[in-house]
Amino acid sequence: MALTDPGAAPRTARSFAVVRVASVPAGHIYVRHCAAPIDGDAVVRLPDPRPNGAPSTSQRWWPPAMLDPAWVDAHEAEFDVCHLHFGFDAQSPAALTALIAALRRHGKPLVYTAHDLRNPHQADPGPHLAALDVLVPAADRLITLTPGAAAEITSRWNRRATALPHPHVVEPPLITRAARPGKAFG
Repeated sequence: MALTDPGAAPRTARSFAVVRVASVPAGHIYVRHCAAPIDGDAVVRLPDPRPNGAPSTSQRWWPPAMLDPAWVDAHEAEFDVCHLHFGFDAQSPAALTALIAALRRHGKPLVYTAHDLRNPHQADPGPHLAALDVLVPAADRLITLTPGAAAEITSRWNRRATALPHPHVVEPPLITRAARPGKAFG
């Protein structure tokens, strides 16, 4: 029965198989808040592996180990899909091409959230645009945060991106708490 069948029974998170996602970076608030706020989320996100040289007590995720083709080769049985949000600033187009080749070799789709079409942390936009020229055409699915960014992706790369609003970045109790008149946020 097709999902568009109006007579189909509604599907819940529990009716889907668990999907194991290698998210880069998994510990970022955007990725953490992509989780369904219900019991029984059918998505398991792998934790960020500590990069070489990070102490065992470190929560550091940079540079992302999951972007290394050798990591993909060694851990391919542990994930179903790779979700790249950001963290590839230090990766050359050749390194990203090698990552994509490793994902393809193991039949792992790439979902790319185009968070920045221009990296605000880099004075020279060239390296980021070169990375996008690899990632956007290679992604199996593209996500972005606004309809304007989706239109720009279509214009630049002739690819369709799904615009999904950014999930909340503060915990629900703070979002739902009424502000006191005359008080600053927080």
